[in-house]
Amino acid sequence: MQHVIQPVRFADGMATLAELGALAYLEVGPQPILLGMGRQCLPSNEYVWLPSLKKELNSQQMLSSLATLYESGISVDWVGFHHGSQHRRVILPNYPFERSRFWMETASNNVTARESLCSPAEIKHLLVPQLAELTAQLSLKNYGEALSTLESLSIPYVVAAFRQMGWSLQLGDRYSIPQLTKLGVIEQHQKLALRLLEMLVEEGILQRIGNQWEVTRILELPTPQAQLNKLRSQYPQANAELTLLERCGSHLAQVLQGETRPLELLFPQGDLTALTQLYQDSPGAKVMNALVQKAISTAISTDTVRILEIGAGTGGTTAYLLPHLPADRTEYVFTDLGTWFTAKAQEKFRDYPFICYQSLDIEQDPQSQGFTNHQYDIIVAANVLHATEDLQQTLRHVRSLLAPGGLLVLLEGTSPRRWLDLVFGLTPGWWKFSDYELRPFYPLLAVTDWLELLSDCGFQEAVHLAPDCEAIGDSFQQVVILAQSISTDNPVNHNRLLAKNTFARVGKREKVKGEGEGDNTKPLPFPPRPLSPEGTPPSPFPDLCEKSNHLPSPIPATINTAQSIFLQSLIAKPPRVRQEELITHLRSLVAKVLGLKQPQSIGLQQGFFELGMDSLTATELKEQLQNSLGCSLSPTTLFDYPTVAALANYLETQVLSHLDPQASTQEAAFNSENFQQQALLEESSLEEKRVRLSSPEQSLDEIADLLAAKLASIREGKLL
Repeated sequence: MQHVIQPVRFADGMATLAELGALAYLEVGPQPILLGMGRQCLPSNEYVWLPSLKKELNSQQMLSSLATLYESGISVDWVGFHHGSQHRRVILPNYPFERSRFWMETASNNVTARESLCSPAEIKHLLVPQLAELTAQLSLKNYGEALSTLESLSIPYVVAAFRQMGWSLQLGDRYSIPQLTKLGVIEQHQKLALRLLEMLVEEGILQRIGNQWEVTRILELPTPQAQLNKLRSQYPQANAELTLLERCGSHLAQVLQGETRPLELLFPQGDLTALTQLYQDSPGAKVMNALVQKAISTAISTDTVRILEIGAGTGGTTAYLLPHLPADRTEYVFTDLGTWFTAKAQEKFRDYPFICYQSLDIEQDPQSQGFTNHQYDIIVAANVLHATEDLQQTLRHVRSLLAPGGLLVLLEGTSPRRWLDLVFGLTPGWWKFSDYELRPFYPLLAVTDWLELLSDCGFQEAVHLAPDCEAIGDSFQQVVILAQSISTDNPVNHNRLLAKNTFARVGKREKVKGEGEGDNTKPLPFPPRPLSPEGTPPSPFPDLCEKSNHLPSPIPATINTAQSIFLQSLIAKPPRVRQEELITHLRSLVAKVLGLKQPQSIGLQQGFFELGMDSLTATELKEQLQNSLGCSLSPTTLFDYPTVAALANYLETQVLSHLDPQASTQEAAFNSENFQQQALLEESSLEEKRVRLSSPEQSLDEIADLLAAKLASIREGKLL
C-alpha cells in the first residue's frame, strides 16, 4: 500500500548508493528492468551494471555476470558455487618449456606485457628441487637452534626493562592499564610495550584478564650477559643477531621512556656493520637472498630486463642479485626512503655501471615522485612492505610500477619473533600499520594472508618458496613470495571494489599455526573496538601511555677541544666572524649529507626535514658535527634544533660560549638575537624577490629579464 500511495524515491536511493561507494549493481529478477532506470540516474560508464537472468539465456547470463564480477575484483566462493555439481578441478599445463598463457586477457594500457618472463608457478616448479641442496650447503639446523635460543633470551631483557621502569612483578599482583601508564612509556612505543606484555603472557609470567595483567609466575632468570657470552661461542654464525639483541635489549627501558633513540642502537655512529651482517652474511640471509637471486635468474630471458628494488636499505639482497644479472641488458634501480642508504650504496656498488639510485616512498604515489607507470619488469622488496601503514595501498602503488605480466618478488617474515621485536620493534616503522582489518595487532602477515591479499590487489598466480622446516626449525619464519601483475579495464573501480571486499576482514581471528580450518583459532590479544562513525576500524590497542609524555630535555654537549682544529680556530675569532663561519660550516655539512650541490641555497630557517633529511641522515649529520667540532652531542640535537639558525645558535650559546671565559651572558643573548635577525633578513630578502618577480605592474619584458637574471645566478651558484 505504501508503495502505491507514496512516491518511490528511486533516484535518491541510487544517489545514496553511489555516495556510499557502491560500484557494481546486480539486478536479481527474471528480467533486467531496473538496470535501465539506474543507468539514467548515474553515469553508466563509471559503474558495472549486470543482470542475473535473461529470458532464454538464464544459465549463460548468470555465468557471464559472475565472471564480470570476478574480473572486477569481487571475491567468489567457488567451492560453494560448485557444491553439489559433478565438476572436477583441472590443472592447466605450466611446463617451463611451454611459454603459454592461460589467464583471462584484459584490455592493455598500451604497455607491452612481459611474456618472456617465466610465471611464478614455472619458477617454483624449477626451484623446489633445489631447496634441500641449498639449505644443506649452509648447515642451517645449527642456525635454527640459535634463533630458538634468541627467543628464550628475549624474556630476561623484557623482565629487566619493566623492573628498571619501576614494575617489581610480584606474584599475585594485578596491574591495570592506568597503573601501567605510570611506567613512563612514551606514545611512540605504545604498541611495542603491549607486545612485551604479550610475550610475558606467552611465557606464563602474566595472565591477561580483560585489560588487566596478573603476575602468575616468577621465573629465576639468568642475566642476559651471562647467556650471551655462552651463546657467542656456541653459535658464532649468529653473531650479528646476538650483537643487535644485546645492544637493543640492554637499552629497552630507556627506549620505551624516550631517553634513547633506537637508531643510535641500530646504527651507532652511523656504523652499518651489524645490520649488513644480518641482512647479507647471516645463514638465514644467505639462503633467502640466494633464493631471491635464483628466482630472478630463472625468470629472466634474453631480453633487456628492468628491475626496481624498493627499500633496498643496506643492499644485502642487492649484493646477491647484481653479480648474476647480465650487465649489457639490465637496468637496475636501487631505491630507499632517503638519501642516506642510497649514498652508501653508490660506494658499495660502484663497480656495476647498470645500476642507478633514486629516493622512493612506496606509500606515496610513485608518479608524483618521478616514476613512470608500468615501467619495470621485476620489482624486488626484501623485508620492507610490512613497514607501511596500509598494505593494500602499498601494493596498488607497487602494481602501478609493474608492466602487465611483470613479476613481484617479496621477501617477508610471516609470524611474530621476540628477538626481532626487541630489535626492529624499537623503530616506529615496525608498528606503523593502521590497516587493522588486515593486521589487527602485528605487522607481519601469514603466508596464506599474503597470497590472498596479492590476489585481491591485482596480482595473479601468487606462490611462495621457503626452506625445509626440518632443516632449519620453526624459529625461522621467512618466505619468498612471487606474484605476477595483471592489467584491468577499470583500475579505479577495481581498486575501490577490492577495498570494500577486504574491509570485510574486520574482527577476524588469528589461526594457530599448523591447525586446520573450523574452530581452531585463538583470541586476539585485545577485544576489537567498534567501528568509528566514519566506518573505519580504529586502533585496537588500549592506551598505555600518558599523553603528556614527551622526550626529555636535550643532554648538554661534552667538548674535547684537543680533537678539533676547526673548533680551536672558531674560538679564536670575533663573535660575528665566528657566527658566519659556523653557519657556512653547518650549511656545508647539511648539503654533503643530503647530496645538495649548493650549500648556500639552504635557508637559515629552512627545516632540515623539509630538505629531505630523515632519521638516518640526521644521525650521520650528528656524527659529522661531532667529528668536526670535537664534541659529543645528544641524540636529539637535530630534532630539537632542526634549522641552520637554531642549530648554530645552540652550538654558539651552549658549546662555544663555554670554551671562551670572556663570553658573558649578555654576549650570548646578543648572539642569539643576531642569529634571529640574520634569519629574518634573509627570509624577507627572499620574499621581496618573490614579490618583485610576481608583481602584476611589471611588463612581460621586465619579468623575462628577472627570470634570466635568476637563472644566471643559479648557474653561477649564487644565493638567490
